[in-house]
Amino acid sequence: MGAVHLGRVLGGAGFARVVAIKRLHSHVAESPGGLAMFLDEARLSARVRHLNVIATLDVVEHERELLLVMEYVHGATLSLLARAANLAETQIPVAIAVAIMLDVLSGLQAVHDATDEEGKPLSIVHRDVSPENVLVGADGVSRLLDFGVAKAASRLQTTRDGHLKGKLRYMAPEQISIQEASPRTDQYSAAVVLWQLLTGVPLFDASNEATILSRVLEGVVIVPSRLSPSISQDLDRVVLRGLSRAPRDRFASCRDMANALRGAATPALAEDVRHWVETLAGESLRAQSARVARVERGLPAEEQPPAPPSTNLTQTVSAAPSAPATPAKRRTSARLVGFLLLTAVAGAGAAGVGAYARRGAERAVAPSPPPPVVTNPPAEPLVDAAVTERPVVSASATAVTSSVPSRRLHTAPRSHGQGAAPVRARPGCDPMFTVDENGIRRVKTECL
Repeated sequence: MGAVHLGRVLGGAGFARVVAIKRLHSHVAESPGGLAMFLDEARLSARVRHLNVIATLDVVEHERELLLVMEYVHGATLSLLARAANLAETQIPVAIAVAIMLDVLSGLQAVHDATDEEGKPLSIVHRDVSPENVLVGADGVSRLLDFGVAKAASRLQTTRDGHLKGKLRYMAPEQISIQEASPRTDQYSAAVVLWQLLTGVPLFDASNEATILSRVLEGVVIVPSRLSPSISQDLDRVVLRGLSRAPRDRFASCRDMANALRGAATPALAEDVRHWVETLAGESLRAQSARVARVERGLPAEEQPPAPPSTNLTQTVSAAPSAPATPAKRRTSARLVGFLLLTAVAGAGAAGVGAYARRGAERAVAPSPPPPVVTNPPAEPLVDAAVTERPVVSASATAVTSSVPSRRLHTAPRSHGQGAAPVRARPGCDPMFTVDENGIRRVKTECL
């Protein structure tokens, strides 16, 4: 019928409380019958006040939509815990199963005993007792939830002939036969859930609904102890009586079934149930706690994923022209480039450095071309390292001459042997240059 969300109730003096909010799916909300069922659920569940039943706190109208505000309980559904146990290949302990079912039966008894404002019995029958509608809290207490298909004497919306409400594999035979549902109908469904908890497999399981219907109506039930030897005969008798095909053969009430169950097996303590839940669903509970913490800070329960990068924005930035450099930026770039060139070209004259610096400043402002791509480079370098010729700068030059080709200087044949003769400079060529009165280095012509 709907979806359940996390929410927060805000009150005066800084009061805040995390709640569960149920909202109808749009196709159900637009149906008069669906809306009537929703109002029935709110009205009936609000009349049940018990530890083992999820409490309904309010019905709120928001943007022309009705919201059911319920108590939030930190825990996991029994269906999730049963699947986790199967995946872990572990059997649910008998004491744990008995403790959970005692809480369910106690909650069902409160549902069946509920009255209206004048004290008249409401005659509520849940009609959807299943592992999905049992919440086992992290405090070790189990609670019944979801009165969406509950039957009552004063419902606004009634079941049409030929329509089933509930889950087939947990329905009582009279429920499938469209007969009158009673508190013993819920007792039968609770016994089906107990049988599944004790054995680890569904009682009525088949690949199609027709087979499930026929097995429920036949009423053929395997004794639980045949599948799990740890189950006592006393516990077998309690389960089989709850699964009696005829309602009159079952217990008189859920309270009587709970008393018989308590006498047949010792239930686990709430602390033991809490530890069992943490062991099976610890990761899920921690993720749930993180969502609750976000809601308490006024944030969405789920963290929103980062927005994907905008292609249009990238194209706009790429296509936008570079802003022209201001004079200050130009001067800074000139000084920076001039300094770098001064350290790289030692001995260059002031005029040459200034010209090189100005050209460098212009290159810094204009986008530089991409470096050339070299494919299949030669295995050996063409010029020996550290023996390359520097550009020659004359005293009258206004720029560094860059057209002088590089050459090899006094190289010997490359040899990788241990006794290779070292490369020696010509006499008088160490150093290879002289420095004139203006500080300009001149390469000795005899060393070329």
